Amino acid sequence: MNTSTATGKVVVKRSSSEVRIAVKGPFNHALRQQFRESYYSYPANTHYIVDFSDVTMMDSSAMGMLIQLRKHAGDDKAEISLVNLSPRLSGLIKASGMSTLFDLF
Repeated sequence: MNTSTATGKVVVKRSSSEVRIAVKGPFNHALRQQFRESYYSYPANTHYIVDFSDVTMMDSSAMGMLIQLRKHAGDDKAEISLVNLSPRLSGLIKASGMSTLFDLF
């Protein structure tokens, strides 16, 4: 599945053990619907990997989208890994206190 907007793109790849969601470009409110569609049809016990390797910026609405993914995936039972974070994005997630909610790589 490949969903895009004028400002960014969400690419989803499903394997037998996980759903990999790659965000490309700015991760902001413009991707809200596409990001939700990337995970909503999968069951709560799915292992999600959100790939940040091509994220150029992230705003507070993106943090809200990650929280919504966590709720969908089972809150405290959720298996969500945030991978390929730049030092700047990793610092932002840690400063927000969200690093306790996700596995960071």
